Amino acid sequence: MSNDKKQTVYQVTNRILNRLDSMRSTSSGKGLLSNLRRSTGRPLSEVIVALPMILEEIPEEMLGKSDQLNYAERAIFTCLQIYASHQQGKSESVNDNSKEKYMNFGESLRSIRKGEDTAALDRRFNAMITASTFDAFAYYLRQLVQIMKSKSSLTKVNYALLAQDLFTFQLGFSESVRLRWARSYYWKESYITEEQKTVANQ
Repeated sequence: MSNDKKQTVYQVTNRILNRLDSMRSTSSGKGLLSNLRRSTGRPLSEVIVALPMILEEIPEEMLGKSDQLNYAERAIFTCLQIYASHQQGKSESVNDNSKEKYMNFGESLRSIRKGEDTAALDRRFNAMITASTFDAFAYYLRQLVQIMKSKSSLTKVNYALLAQDLFTFQLGFSESVRLRWARSYYWKESYITEEQKTVANQ
């Protein structure tokens, strides 16, 4: 897999997100986000209005040649649909592109995994992680973002990194994505002992 192409998916998605974020309070921006939300689960012929901003940002060499979205286009489009759904009703951006918080989706989701009653969230996370197809994976991912949205007004997602991971998933490296997300989701800081913290800080 070309690392350059992975980075391009990240960079293209990040540019689009920055544009959407800067426009989200305007009528045109709200219209774009609405079109993206409505495009979920519908054939491309019915959602062409949601595509121009996406396709104009993709380098020519990454554009698909068939009558279906290619892996890069699909990863970016799916990610932006989820972002638009997450952003609905929020005044602050739900996208986190700060380099200091280069966290995958599992880490973002871990922020709402608190208290004793985590079984329901864990079941949904495990259903996503074990999904055998990209469509099923994306379906459970959308569900989890809706749960995240309902439980916290502060949780953000690095959506450009999410697009990169969705691209990687389709290239046959799904196990890598599953493992990284699972590690981030289930890891608990409380497992680090005071002695380990002291050694790490030395």
